[in-house]
Amino acid sequence: MRIVRQLSVALAIVAALIAFNAPASALTQQQWTNVCLNFLGLRSGATAVDVNGAGYGMDNGNNNPMNCLQPPPANWDNILNTTLTLIKGFPNSGPRYLLIVNGCPGLAADYPGAFPKCNHVNGNVVIATPLTLANYTVPQLVVWVNANL
Repeated sequence: MRIVRQLSVALAIVAALIAFNAPASALTQQQWTNVCLNFLGLRSGATAVDVNGAGYGMDNGNNNPMNCLQPPPANWDNILNTTLTLIKGFPNSGPRYLLIVNGCPGLAADYPGAFPKCNHVNGNVVIATPLTLANYTVPQLVVWVNANL
């Protein structure tokens, strides 16, 4: 019985240390791997299927596939929030849709604190917001993105 109790205490300590060292992010490991391997990105589109143009690579500039197996960036939520604030802040963004697209590797860190820009989406729309950007706040969009990865 003593061994079981000691093992339980040791497991509890290890679990606490793992939880303490894990990045504080709404993004799970499975979602990060999906984002990273599929080069998922964000863009605002004139329609719900508009992939003609630039986006923001949510892979955060990763160019090493092995990094897709590492934990998600610790500052994911901040970068996502900044990127969505930037997207909504563009003139005439209200009638556009927020799109999660694939084939959008982040290559150019043009905007401080935001995901790197991909100059051209080379994939398809994975999912689009049902309504235009004018109908959402940035916190609502953060929740939507995290729920749809």
